[in-house]
Amino acid sequence: MARALELAARGIGATSPNPRVGAVIVRGGKIIAEGWHAKAGADHAEISALKKLSHKAAGATLYVTLEPCSTQGQTPPCTEAIIKSGIKRVVIAMTDPNPAHRGRGIRLLRRHGVEISCGLLRTQAAALNAGFIKFHTEGLPYVIAKAAASLDGKIATVTGDSKWITNEKSRRYAHRLRRESDAVLVGIGTVIKDDPELTVRHVACKGNQPRRVVIDAMAKIGMGARLLQSPLADGTIVAVSRDAAETKIEKIRGAGANVIFCKSRKNRINLRDLLGKLAKEGILYVLIEGGSGVLTSAFNENLVDEVAFFYAPILIGGENAPTLFGGKGIEQIKNSLQIKNIDIQRFDDNILICGTIKK
Repeated sequence: MARALELAARGIGATSPNPRVGAVIVRGGKIIAEGWHAKAGADHAEISALKKLSHKAAGATLYVTLEPCSTQGQTPPCTEAIIKSGIKRVVIAMTDPNPAHRGRGIRLLRRHGVEISCGLLRTQAAALNAGFIKFHTEGLPYVIAKAAASLDGKIATVTGDSKWITNEKSRRYAHRLRRESDAVLVGIGTVIKDDPELTVRHVACKGNQPRRVVIDAMAKIGMGARLLQSPLADGTIVAVSRDAAETKIEKIRGAGANVIFCKSRKNRINLRDLLGKLAKEGILYVLIEGGSGVLTSAFNENLVDEVAFFYAPILIGGENAPTLFGGKGIEQIKNSLQIKNIDIQRFDDNILICGTIKK
């Protein structure tokens, strides 16, 4: 199963809205075939492995990281192929989180005489498919908040200068985080100030580029912005309120970008509503890159699942310089957001602290 999880991880950044799944077929204590779901629309992991055996695996055991699908989608159900192959036993890490499918594949296989074991390395399998699980249980994508800051928590100077707080190695790793995400989300302030591309660079991009999402309630984005130029515009989403000027919205659409209308209050987009709409478009993993206003809203609304904060050994200061997390703040330490599952990495003199939010 550990090997199946390694294989499943090869699909990171390419499988959404499908899960990341790996499969290993064993006979006589030896691995005789392996497979993984490489990208949405491609063979599922079980089919990928079975094809290496010409779909003949009589008496073998299949280890798979997620309950095999039992319904027709872009590809035929995996349960049908497993039954026809002659596989005797299936070991499953976790059941399908989709309430409509949960346990159905297991019941179907058992009815056809296939022995089933479930739960082996379930925790690791769930971590690998956190976005898939969150979508099917909450209707939202898995959200990572990423930021680069000084030791005193500033993400820019009082004048807005932020290039570059962290070093080149840290920035390269940040592009890896983009590569592993389905979308990169920023506020209109970041677009106006930095005119970013929000694409994966500096590291190989094995799948499609992540979608670019701009929170822009009043459609202030300039038509000359890089995100509205070809070919970037095709993968850009601009989230606006119903109060935005229709003539500007038509111009944005004319450039090739997608416009999403979201609930809003006082010209501020309802972030939960936006994330829900992104999830429905198959976006299961969202990387928020700030600035401070977007990060603060996401934390205040309890929408962040994981943090990835890069720290550089500098002090910026300034009462009005933007911080990682602003707003009114908490009144008592016991009510603070707590980070667990901490992982710390060094990039020369920079430090990356990652962890999940305790819910």
